[in-house]
Amino acid sequence: MESSDNFCSSVNGDRDDDVTKVYDDDEANEEDVDHNRMGDSDDQDDVGLEHEEEADSEVDNDDYRDYDDLWIPSFFKEECITMDTIVDIRQFDMGKMTIEDHNHLLLDLKLSSLLPAHRKMSATDIIQIENYRKVGIRPPHMYTTFANHCGGYDKVGFIRKDIYNQKVRMRKQHTSDASGALKYLHNLRKKDPVMYVSYTADEGSRLQWLFWCDAESQLLYEVFGDVLIFDATYKKNKYLFPFVVFSGVNHHNQTIVFGTAIMTDETEETYVWFLEKFLEAMKGKTPCSIITDGDLAIRNAITRVMPGVFHRLCAWHLLSNALSHVRDKQVLKWLKKLMLGDFEVIEFEEKWTEMVATFQLEDNSWIAELYEKRMKWSPAHLRGNFFAGIRTTSRCEAFHAHVAKYVHSRTNLTDFVEQFQRCLTYFRYRVVVADYFSTYENELTKEMFILFQSYVSWTIKLRVVDCIEMVMFLVYTIVKYCSGSVWRVSYCPFTVHFSCCCMRMQSIGLPCDHILAVLVCLNFTELPSSLVLNRWSKYATKVSREVCEATYCDQEAYDKMLHFLSNELRRRKSKKNSQPCFDENDNQHGDNYDGILDPVVVRTKGCGQVGIDESGK
Repeated sequence: MESSDNFCSSVNGDRDDDVTKVYDDDEANEEDVDHNRMGDSDDQDDVGLEHEEEADSEVDNDDYRDYDDLWIPSFFKEECITMDTIVDIRQFDMGKMTIEDHNHLLLDLKLSSLLPAHRKMSATDIIQIENYRKVGIRPPHMYTTFANHCGGYDKVGFIRKDIYNQKVRMRKQHTSDASGALKYLHNLRKKDPVMYVSYTADEGSRLQWLFWCDAESQLLYEVFGDVLIFDATYKKNKYLFPFVVFSGVNHHNQTIVFGTAIMTDETEETYVWFLEKFLEAMKGKTPCSIITDGDLAIRNAITRVMPGVFHRLCAWHLLSNALSHVRDKQVLKWLKKLMLGDFEVIEFEEKWTEMVATFQLEDNSWIAELYEKRMKWSPAHLRGNFFAGIRTTSRCEAFHAHVAKYVHSRTNLTDFVEQFQRCLTYFRYRVVVADYFSTYENELTKEMFILFQSYVSWTIKLRVVDCIEMVMFLVYTIVKYCSGSVWRVSYCPFTVHFSCCCMRMQSIGLPCDHILAVLVCLNFTELPSSLVLNRWSKYATKVSREVCEATYCDQEAYDKMLHFLSNELRRRKSKKNSQPCFDENDNQHGDNYDGILDPVVVRTKGCGQVGIDESGK
């Protein structure tokens, strides 16, 4: 603070520039907090923990400045008295003083609500802020919502900076960010005993790997776990951990989540650990096929943990890599046709040889390596293996884009886990909506029936030109108008079983247009049950439906079966509640995660390149 003379001069108007400077500094500080660290933009990230603590201390310090000197307007400059102790106060004759002698200018009524002593948050306001935070609403939008509810910003009772400070106090309830995330998952497991959570810590007790999946994910995997897709995404948390979602597709052709993983690195051993934990959570059930990008660590881990699974490489990633290894656009067109086209193995080999010779690619090492991996991406070589019609990891990319609406690169682990679970809740609600629109008419779900209709429309270009009778089945020859393509469909009348050389039924689970052409030729009026894959039906998740349909005509049998199912359900629930699926970490730590420290910020392959300027930064 200034000396007595300077302070007197500033009040008397002799130092207007100094007074202005004091207020400018305050305004600058406020602007730093509100704009530089917080931001009004919708896309601006939340303020960091360190900055929020500074903001908090700034609010407190503004209220309790110690003024060494006090000047009274009725005294001259040389009559200023220093106020240090209670003895100094006794020098005043209070009886002769007027209000004007000893009072300062009052703050305007509109501005008084900005005084720290006047800014108050009620218990209801704090609860509302916590609810807003849980659903991903950021402080600028919170403050606008309060103002809209109260009828103006001046009637809210606090400023936006107070919301940031309140968020800091909420975060300080946990000893560390990592322990807060683990405690949140532990609380979820109290409500969901089947939920599986496993984690590891490094030598410094810092969180290293984390995997979890709840009961709903395990049930979905039991029904739709024939196809597994996963891919890593980045910059979704403040530690830059790679974030992996193990996902699949349900009977509505919607993306569903089987498990979630956070890791500090992407080595082969890391993926081996997560795949082992995934199988452990799913009671050892392995998928029929897996779709990932071409990362070597992932490929080796799948070979070690799931050696018998068909592994398909994402066509989109392969074509993207081709851009950096093959500059010729004509070559890219050939590669795209070979990766997405429907060819026989012999036809594929002929076209590949023609492409290499035409563009002189004999010495291209990347092309040679791609050919060596053809068993993992060529439709001709993968034909007959079930992939639910999926050829890329674009479903993972779409899901990651939706998760990005809930989290960002400044999100801590506790908030990340909470927000991800809320995002997952929304995705699961979409199934309820899809079930509603698929309630009536067809046995297939609405989404799959629309796909089936496209196959039906293609049959107009096909015709049956020949039929050969064998001992147990018939072989039909199908041709396409104005094309030299030929397909053969076998039909067994005894089992009403159809099979086509294109093997689309085995790969996708829907009858191809060639089989449909034979059905039209044979005057079938409805699809045989052998051509309706249960996973695409509306009843895929209704396990006891067939039992109920078989017994509904017999009331006594129906009552017995219903009683049996009810008792079995109670028994299974009782067993799960008495023997919850806890991992080995709980035996060591119980529900105390205070010893798990926050991880360090990692650098992964998804971080991109970092440039260095002239100063060396």
